[in-house]
Amino acid sequence: MSLLSPDQRVRVYRLGRAGSVATGVESPHSKAADVVAREYLSGGTRVLVERALEVAIRSEAKRFTALKPIAEVVQLLWNGTLHWKGFSCVALPSNAYKAFTNMPYSPDDFDPEDALLSPVPSERNNAWPIWASALEKRLARILEPLRIPVVENTLIMIHAFFFLALYTIVSLRRQDSLSIEEVILHICALAYIADEVRQCTENGLVVYFKSVWNILDVSIYGVFVAFFCLRMRSIYTGSQEDLDKAYDVLALNASMLWPRLFAVLDQFEFCGTIIIQVRRIISGTSLFFALLIVLTAGFFQTFFSLSQRHNELGAKSIWGLMARIFFGSALVGWDQADLFGPYVGYLAMSMYITVSMLILYNILIGVINQCMVEITQNAAQEFRFAYTMRVVEYVSAKQTYPCVPPLNILQILVFWPLRKTTTLSHRAFALFRSIVLLMAYMPHLLLYALYKVISRWWQANHESSKGLRTECHLAEKELAWIKIRKDDIDEFAYSGSAGSTSDDEESPQPARASIAPKHQHNMSSLTD
Repeated sequence: MSLLSPDQRVRVYRLGRAGSVATGVESPHSKAADVVAREYLSGGTRVLVERALEVAIRSEAKRFTALKPIAEVVQLLWNGTLHWKGFSCVALPSNAYKAFTNMPYSPDDFDPEDALLSPVPSERNNAWPIWASALEKRLARILEPLRIPVVENTLIMIHAFFFLALYTIVSLRRQDSLSIEEVILHICALAYIADEVRQCTENGLVVYFKSVWNILDVSIYGVFVAFFCLRMRSIYTGSQEDLDKAYDVLALNASMLWPRLFAVLDQFEFCGTIIIQVRRIISGTSLFFALLIVLTAGFFQTFFSLSQRHNELGAKSIWGLMARIFFGSALVGWDQADLFGPYVGYLAMSMYITVSMLILYNILIGVINQCMVEITQNAAQEFRFAYTMRVVEYVSAKQTYPCVPPLNILQILVFWPLRKTTTLSHRAFALFRSIVLLMAYMPHLLLYALYKVISRWWQANHESSKGLRTECHLAEKELAWIKIRKDDIDEFAYSGSAGSTSDDEESPQPARASIAPKHQHNMSSLTD
């Protein structure tokens, strides 16, 4: 956390965004920022300007992320309406440097490490062909959708479903020879394993294994490694038994790959809430599993010791008996209690049945019930916090254009060796990387362009039809009002007829009666 006040942090943040320090405005905030900038330039305090969302995530401010204005900002970031570009790499102006250090400025004395902002790389000042600059701008415009979090997440979803479909095809065919589908499956598995290694290296083992999904990923890719080894052995030996073992090991991943889809679909509230519930239940039931392991180990030792004296049952038979009793077959335990002794066997079996079927079950039900109550009360806050954390993770990525697995294999086989073995400048390497990514993401970008065209057409037609429906609705209301007025007029005219007998219809008659004599009198005067 920064030691500055909120106003000072906002001030320094604005300085970093603008790339300038001197504002010429005297205020308490500017004076505080001047002191901070002077200390920074002198090599003293390093100021960590933290964004509000990052601070909220680090401090787990779930109420803050659940607020409606914050949710709207996060949604704008997710849709790409707002672009989080972070700090601009702008050189510190020389006049600002002299103003804050109170010393004459010399380019030789300028230390980039003591600058408030990192200086502009010297490559930008070098000569660069016009066609290359135009190509850079064109590629940046084409590849811009890849920087939108919702597009990147959609790519992850598409690749995950593609990987699952590929796995299903390979596991069901069980071909003896290597097929194209199996080769692609091995390449995709290698790409996903490399991505997991990268995450583990960047975050550390402790942070990496805090996530339940990362533990599941380690199991999934461990099975793929075992399948690859057995598959290569079956090709080398030509043994059908090794081939069957390889595909039997591969079949284990089906029970883990399908639940893994929930982690890909966690941006939807339904799937995200399920993931939060599962994570909370797993963490809440840790006490139950700890008690289960300790008590089971104790009773196993008891039964094993008794079996050595009375029946010499094996460890496998005892484990099977205890498992059947734990999952509800208490009568099986009572029937075989005499195998462990005439008196002590029944006592030990009754204690185990009581502990396993009464105490442990009630603890498990109570813990799950408490977890569900807590999740139900704070489901919206928990989901918004997880959603915000995911969005910030996308927008704070170091790479300009991400390499979504399995396309990160390009990073391993092309970009990294090229960067280490050649003397290309940073700008030339970035241009080459953009060209390669354009070719790799061409189908995805074409689908995105088609989606934008269809969405604009649909939105235009929807708005026009909506406006037409509004006009029709207003016209219907106007016609209805005219009809109502016409009915009122007809009813008023009908109420003056001689055939009306109601009390409400009798009231206008005196007026009509009084009018008639005057009219007749005028007519008589005219005739006279």
